[in-house]
This record gives sequence, structure tokens and C-alpha cells, in this order.
Amino acid sequence: MNDAPASSLNPGPTDDRSYGRTRLPLADVQRIRKAAGTTLSDVLLAVVAGALRAHLLARGELPDKALVVNVPVADEDPGTPDPDAGPRQWGNRFANYFSFLATDVEGPAERLAAVAARNAEAKLQLEIQGTRTLSSWLDRIPPAVAEPAARGLKRRTERLRDRPDFNVLVSNVRVPNPTWRVGSQRVEEMYMSGPVADESGLNVTLVGYGDQLHVSLATNPLALERPAELAALLHAEVQALLAAVTSPASSTTSRAQPSDEDRGAPALG
Repeated sequence: MNDAPASSLNPGPTDDRSYGRTRLPLADVQRIRKAAGTTLSDVLLAVVAGALRAHLLARGELPDKALVVNVPVADEDPGTPDPDAGPRQWGNRFANYFSFLATDVEGPAERLAAVAARNAEAKLQLEIQGTRTLSSWLDRIPPAVAEPAARGLKRRTERLRDRPDFNVLVSNVRVPNPTWRVGSQRVEEMYMSGPVADESGLNVTLVGYGDQLHVSLATNPLALERPAELAALLHAEVQALLAAVTSPASSTTSRAQPSDEDRGAPALG
């Protein structure tokens, strides 16, 4: 926190919203992952990073510092539920971490390597901190304290517009069963979306379903008026990354061991 650069992706709040969606071929993303030796999450963050870099460069608004991403991470494994948790009534259980998107790196392959290194560090920090530490602390704060604290946090966000905690929120959701049906009809496409945070004008949600990545772009139009333009840049970045990591002259990035997400476990991040 406090490492994110001021950017046009962090405008003032508005009630207006814009929305766009597209699909990316999962086979191309998996080819990038295998060639680079990274995780799927690394590749998806690098794709978003490259698209945002191109978008901000075209507008003459690319910060010198790397953009910071807020990544939600599922904090519940159906196979090993939290022994202290009661019966589920509503909602999701998740943690989140902050990482750098390496938008200050020009080359696609080099940017992916930088994203992977920063992402691994951020995940390690979250593991050390504990995914349930913050939520368990917050559960013990009485409403008489929590409400004024939340209002104070909101006032701080409004006052420090030039010092955002993060620039963009990116969620990666996998649906392990690609044959969902509603009655007799097969579900062919699946889009999910999250809210736009007050301090960030863009929420990107990627859903792996079947052989496609379904991408939702929820935006504050003050930050991004035409999400379809960013969607086109996402496609271009996938192809640029694919060419960069599969060309004979490309350098091999450090090869990571396959994570749970690459083994098909449903999770976020």
C-alpha cells in the first residue's frame, strides 16, 4: 500500500459505470504459461499489464512507476474447510494481496518475468501474514468502533487521490466443470464481474470456462470510458506474449513448479 502511482485509472468517484466483455483463447494463454514456465495467474496479470501499458502510452499517461494490482485470492478449500467456521450462510471467503504489474517494462517477455517474480513475492508475503489474520481481527472489532473507522478510511481515500493504494483490481476465477446446464440448455458462456472500488476505476474479472477465458471489464467511465478498446488491447497482448515467449530467440524465464491453479483447483488469483 502507498506504492501505487497516481494515474488516470484512479479518478474521483462517480455513480456511473461502463461495462465491456470479451473472450480470450485459453489454449494460447496455456501455451504462454508452458513456454515461460510461470503460473496461469502470472500470465493473466501480464496480459492485463501489457494492455494497460499500451492504453496509457497511447494517452500519454503512463506513470514512470509500475502500476499496482489488487488480487483477491480464494480462502476456502472445499476439501479442507475452516474448522472454526460455522455453517455457511452467505458470501465468499477470500483474502487479497497487492503486487506490481511491471508496466514500466517494455518487452512482453521481460514484463511477464517481472510480473511472475513480483507475484511470487506477494503470495509469499500473504502466506506469512496468513490469509485469515486480517478477517479474524476485523471480526473482533465492535460496530461502535468499526463504523467511524470505516468512515475515516473513506475520507482518507478521498483526500489522498494522488496516493492510491492500488490502480486496478484483477480476479481470476476457474470453473472446473465446463458442462454446466440450466434445465436442458448447456451454459456456453460465463461472465462474472466485481464492483469498481472508489479509489480504482477498473475491475477486471477473468473466468476460465471450457476452452475460453471470459473477461469482464467493469469501469468508472472517468477512468476508462470505452472498455471495448481495452478488450482489443488484451487480445493484442496475448498475441505479443505468445510471439515473444515461443520465438527461437526468446530467453527462457525462471521455471516455477506448477501451482494448484495449474492443476485445475478452483480458486481466485
